[in-house]
Amino acid sequence: MGFVVGLLLGYLREEDTFWILKTLMLNPPWDLAQLYKPGMPGSQLLLFQFECLLKHFVPDVASHLEKENIVPSMYATQWFITVFAYNFPFDIVVRIWDVFLYEGWKIVFRVAITIIKEHRKEILARDFEKILEYFRGIPPTLEAESLLTQSFKLKLKTAQLKSIEKKFELQ
Repeated sequence: MGFVVGLLLGYLREEDTFWILKTLMLNPPWDLAQLYKPGMPGSQLLLFQFECLLKHFVPDVASHLEKENIVPSMYATQWFITVFAYNFPFDIVVRIWDVFLYEGWKIVFRVAITIIKEHRKEILARDFEKILEYFRGIPPTLEAESLLTQSFKLKLKTAQLKSIEKKFELQ
């Protein structure tokens, strides 16, 4: 949560940061508090949705990661719980946050899937250890304009996310 607060404090007064953080924590479409509750139920849902979307949009990579016993929580948790603020280039983070504040989680999924798609060949060529190492090195190599342009081309519908959420609730 500190990375989120730090990002907000970079643009807002302390009191404004407090009220915006309160809104982001307790209200849809963000509901960030769900990410930080015991058991991290919001994180579990987001990672489940991401895994389903990965299988839909990049099935070969999803299959390879599964074969290597790599689950999204091993590389994407920080992406979701900080909305990329943890170690991504600042110019990318603020652009993602602009859209996140407007539309919620859809942009986070779009960006995460686009990162996987753009690094598909490199991921498929590696085994377990090298894949996780590779994921740690991705953020500094990203270019904001290209990443966001490709992310917005991804055909992801809110109904798709809701449908996956229902599957998660039935587990």
